[in-house]
Amino acid sequence: MQPFPETRQERPVLKPDSPVRQRSTKRSLADAFRSFANVAGSLESFYAQLQAQVARLRRELERANRDLNQSLEETKRIRAHLSRTLECLPCGVLVVDGEHKLKLANSAALSLLGTHQAARQTATCLTPPSIPLRKW
Repeated sequence: MQPFPETRQERPVLKPDSPVRQRSTKRSLADAFRSFANVAGSLESFYAQLQAQVARLRRELERANRDLNQSLEETKRIRAHLSRTLECLPCGVLVVDGEHKLKLANSAALSLLGTHQAARQTATCLTPPSIPLRKW
């Protein structure tokens, strides 16, 4: 059996000013420009998509901020209404936190206890440290 002869073709060395070399160079440049144009087109397309996504996210953020501001305003109105309601109650109301500190006392409670300091002392006495507020 004879070994196969190597079928390697060697490229001829072209002179820089030969017409074959010039055509090859022009073809390579044309291919490079086409490739560049394709990439530039893709980048423009991706940039347009990115701009659209940014615009959509901006609208969503504006809507969320608007909703949040409305919610804050509603919370302020409700809080003011509850404060007025609490203040108008004919009975005394004291509100204490988990550490038995007075957080709120309506005017009826202050009137019954005499002073703000008396209300603070009463609130501390109302909730012995051994009994958590949530069990009341």
